[in-house]
Amino acid sequence: WAVGCYKVMLLTGRKDSNTLRFYQSAGFSSDDKQGFIAKPAG
Repeated sequence: WAVGCYKVMLLTGRKDSNTLRFYQSAGFSSDDKQGFIAKPAG
């Protein structure tokens, strides 16, 4: 923030509640954006 950043985005595959609570306690919100991933078949 001190150098003018206005957004930091975090992408995770973790689903356990302790990890998600940790991200929330660090200021991240899962309410604002939705992420999608495409991978090649095989």
